[in-house]
Amino acid sequence: MKRLAVLGSTGSIGSATLDVVARFPERYKVVALAAGHNLDALREQVRSCRPSLVAVAEEADARDLAAEFCGVDVQWGEAGRVAVATHPDATTVMGALVANAWPIIAVDPVAAKRDLALQLGATAVFAPEDAEKGVKDLTGGGAEVTFEAAGVPAVLEAAFRAARRGGLTVAMGLPHPSKTVTLQALAFAGLGQALVGSYMGSSAPQRDIPRYLALWKAGRMPVDRLQSASLPLEKINEAFEHLAAGTAVRQVLLPHS
Repeated sequence: MKRLAVLGSTGSIGSATLDVVARFPERYKVVALAAGHNLDALREQVRSCRPSLVAVAEEADARDLAAEFCGVDVQWGEAGRVAVATHPDATTVMGALVANAWPIIAVDPVAAKRDLALQLGATAVFAPEDAEKGVKDLTGGGAEVTFEAAGVPAVLEAAFRAARRGGLTVAMGLPHPSKTVTLQALAFAGLGQALVGSYMGSSAPQRDIPRYLALWKAGRMPVDRLQSASLPLEKINEAFEHLAAGTAVRQVLLPHS
């Protein structure tokens, strides 16, 4: 069972996250909540989720909630938010992510990568064999946007099928030039679906890299969590073996170690 600490719990994304939790009580338990000034909504969340820790913006609000909910540790301000984010019982910290997207569903054949995705903000994860049905069930018919990042034609086809009517599929992986894909022809004109490519995130480095650095410094883009190994350059073959086995997330090769 995943034990969640939810930041911004009364906002649209936080509330939607708790809706998912309510649908899957056997999978998730909320241990901590952090909110701002919407005390009425927070009170309802505390009653339904029964967290052990709650944080609010103002000290006076914290005192009122502490008097109302005996047995709940109520804190306030920045220290309270930090306490929620670092709750010792939490296995996953959920926040209002940079793009404000919900739900965020990750698909991977490796269980450890699915766990990492949940820790970094995914609201649900699936193994490939369960993904298409799981995505459609969770989104009510298909995702608005799907991304393929494996460079495998079958994965791109699956991502396209998991998109809803009028949905967009983004191909980011780089398959061998000889590979082709087979997609339902009617999906384009009949269902209004679209398929586009994105190389290196379609980024403009002068514009985007400073923003990424600012987000990382603010703790909103934890790219350091994606680094699974640092290896000396002479172990490049070992790095490729990890990549082929699917166990690597991102590896850094050091020319001088």
